Amino acid sequence: MKSNKLFILAIITVVVIVAATMMSRHHAPTTTLQKQTLFPGLLEKVNNVSSLVLKKQGQTLTLSQNASTWGIEQADNYPADFGKIRETVIAVADLQILAEKTSNAELYKKLGVEDPLSENATSLQLSLLDTDGNSLAKLIVGNSRHSKSSNDKDGLYVRLPDSETTLLVEGRLDVGVDVKEWFKRELFNIGANRVKSIHIAHADNSHVKLARDEDIGDFLMEDIPDGMEMQSNVIISRMGTILEDIFVDNVIKADKLNEVEQTVTTIKTFDGLIVTITSAEIVETNYSIFSFAGEENSDVDTDKNNEDAKEEVKTKLDPLTEAKNLNTVMSGWAYAIPDFKYELFVRKQEQLSRKTGSADEASGEDNTETE
Repeated sequence: MKSNKLFILAIITVVVIVAATMMSRHHAPTTTLQKQTLFPGLLEKVNNVSSLVLKKQGQTLTLSQNASTWGIEQADNYPADFGKIRETVIAVADLQILAEKTSNAELYKKLGVEDPLSENATSLQLSLLDTDGNSLAKLIVGNSRHSKSSNDKDGLYVRLPDSETTLLVEGRLDVGVDVKEWFKRELFNIGANRVKSIHIAHADNSHVKLARDEDIGDFLMEDIPDGMEMQSNVIISRMGTILEDIFVDNVIKADKLNEVEQTVTTIKTFDGLIVTITSAEIVETNYSIFSFAGEENSDVDTDKNNEDAKEEVKTKLDPLTEAKNLNTVMSGWAYAIPDFKYELFVRKQEQLSRKTGSADEASGEDNTETE
């Protein structure tokens, strides 16, 4: 009998839930829409997209297709990350309308859909154009709305420029007007253990020369003035990381560095790669040009009994091939380098040396034995 009561109670519960669901649908606000595509037909036209234009607070970023490549107009048409462009175009084509929101302009800023060109705007206007400059899609991108349910996708507030109504759409757009968001920032990563020698030649004819005989050895500095000695090994050894994790913030044509004083840094590796870095400052931004060459490898251990060394030689690129590959990507460009890395390219001898005995003086040690 008890089980029958539970069964009847379960039926009543189901009926109540169904009735409540039907009533909620019947009385749902008219601003809630059945999902529909924000830009119908765009998905079939994604291959017609020839440029993306992003605008925010007086800044404009234009990504345009030239022949088979995409370039960034504000970076002298440096190659853009096609993967991110494709992802962005498809994301716009996939946006689905979930609901109409406010038409009150005073509430636009709260949702991030105010005029992108207005002062302190957080919104961004994104336009997709075809080869003739015709608009395929244009929208003001606002704030994201993260779903509280694992069953629902993230939402995004948007507004069409010619409409007063804010829309909540299903999808997400990760876009901005910062140039470095649209190209691959990591140029290369050459480990410190490969660096054999560093020669820095400044425009004032001063030089820094560092070299070592082994990949785990300490660097020694040449031509240290009388009364001076090298800085601590901690400071000197950091120079070995000069080619590690080279990331960049912007890029311009290399010939723009021709009219300014330059510092030229040459790094040689144990395995025969030669890296030349030409550095200069333009309008308070540090730029560097990278060029690569290779020479016959004479320092790799190829002892027939050293199996590890032989296997390493097999798996590594020879320096000539490595140089060719790197030049293919970087030739003709000057890259904006973060300060912490740029300072290694332009170090002066006085930064790497100190007055003889000054380390002991600074530590207060007089080397006098006491009982």
